[in-house]
Amino acid sequence: MLNALIVGSGAIGCLYASKLPQKKVNINILCRSDYDYLLNNDITIIHPDRTTSQFKPAAILAKNSSNNTIFDYIIVCTKVIDIQETISTIEPFYYEGSTIVLIQNGITIEKPYIEAFSNSELISGLAFVCATKTKPGVIDHSDFGKLTLGNFPQGPSKKTQELANLFQEGGCDCNISQTIEKDRFIKLMWNIPFNPLSIISGGLNTQELLSNPSVNNRIRRLMEEVRQIAKAKKHTIDKNVIDTLITNTSKMIPYKTSMLLDWEKRSPIEIDAILTNSILIAEKYNISIPEIYKLKDELCKYTYNA
Repeated sequence: MLNALIVGSGAIGCLYASKLPQKKVNINILCRSDYDYLLNNDITIIHPDRTTSQFKPAAILAKNSSNNTIFDYIIVCTKVIDIQETISTIEPFYYEGSTIVLIQNGITIEKPYIEAFSNSELISGLAFVCATKTKPGVIDHSDFGKLTLGNFPQGPSKKTQELANLFQEGGCDCNISQTIEKDRFIKLMWNIPFNPLSIISGGLNTQELLSNPSVNNRIRRLMEEVRQIAKAKKHTIDKNVIDTLITNTSKMIPYKTSMLLDWEKRSPIEIDAILTNSILIAEKYNISIPEIYKLKDELCKYTYNA
């Protein structure tokens, strides 16, 4: 049996924990909240077809839990707010040989983990999913669900293939990327407009944002700026990807973005991982991004951690 530690008991952590086959993986969830509830209750997943299922992890752990388990995979599913704090949380559960997996948003988030766990392999991952934690231990998976994994900055390994196979066996649409950094930029093309604009526009969901012609045009301009940043990093993304992202979003169930949900809960939001890091790359390569600058300035007026 393999041992996996899922770091984070939110929508992403619980959903993808449920996609690992329990006959092959001992699933441990490290909670920063909901510890008492999950210790005594199963996790409930509400699926896109509105059926439900429950699963119980092998163990529920808290930050100060004693640990004698050697984890094959440490899968980080937290928001990217304070990477150093996350690394400190992981360290007591880490041993040389554990593979670090990031299922998180943002760009250039891998370097601190590589430096902290230099003797371990790092797999970078992206979740293309609409999922919300409606209350402790209850995850509403409303649409999509594809998971993309790849070694950073490029090329898969045997461990990546093993993990992808496990997710696929558990019913997850999981694929392997040869160029995960490029895929991060494609995900960023969605995250940069939709997440902040959902707050700035007064709490609108994805359908409401797209149905407003001026907002729709702004989304496209923001996506194009991200595409130019990716190009500076030698990742060519076809301009048609913008239309594809817009079309796919228009087809999905109207969705409140994760950033909007965090803002409504007065929780910190992922400004640096999504916006600041993109701006730093643009400044390094002298890329003009007036829309992204404007977006960050507007967003910071709304945030509780600006």
